[in-house]
Amino acid sequence: MRIQSDLCHIDQSRCVVKVSAFENDGENLIGSALGEANGAEDAESRALKRLMERVSTESSLNTSDKENQAHILSKQIDKPKHIAEESKKGASFKTKEVIPSSSAIHNQIPSEDPEDWTEELAQVELEIKRIGWSRIDESKYLDRAMGYSSRQLITQYSELISYLNQLKKFVKDESPESADIPLKRGDLITESNSILKELNWDIAKSRAYLLESMKVKSRQDLSDEKLMQFNNILLEKLKLKLNKDLS
Repeated sequence: MRIQSDLCHIDQSRCVVKVSAFENDGENLIGSALGEANGAEDAESRALKRLMERVSTESSLNTSDKENQAHILSKQIDKPKHIAEESKKGASFKTKEVIPSSSAIHNQIPSEDPEDWTEELAQVELEIKRIGWSRIDESKYLDRAMGYSSRQLITQYSELISYLNQLKKFVKDESPESADIPLKRGDLITESNSILKELNWDIAKSRAYLLESMKVKSRQDLSDEKLMQFNNILLEKLKLKLNKDLS
């Protein structure tokens, strides 16, 4: 197996590295992952860790094979070239842990927010680069769309996903002053939780119906438009339930 690291982006505040794994012939791609951090080494380490998890999950390796696989991945990495030394450490990005009440646990799908936002933030960085926006351009758009001067002020995963999904729709050189703003994804999630509570669906039933109706395992896998569609489907279910209860 051959491991390759590619430097996707670097500036004074962040670095994005892509790590890819190839079969022994070096031609067939096994998988890849992105990592973002303040320096190249940390970004590479995050990408490598994510890739190792994917390879271990997706392959049918036994325990000893997994250990060998992890050893190979950790030893065979090709370091990115021509990367400036990081001069200082940046603040780590953390999310708040919300502990639901005992009654809410039964009636609502628990938080689907991951603790590690590295890949999503790296994707945002790549989209900004693709569109051709400067930090000033991005700041102008964020202020219009979300009231933030920087993406570092985004503290809700749902907002980050909404922002990322909107960026993917933009063409190169899109104007930050006139570009469409994203839907309030946080409001869509809250609405979804409220309807599920009214339906009195437990976690298993909620996720089973999500998989059946939308073909995904998590609402975070839905675009804003698809999430709105899912909420509308739930509303129809709720109307049927209320009509049945009244009859």
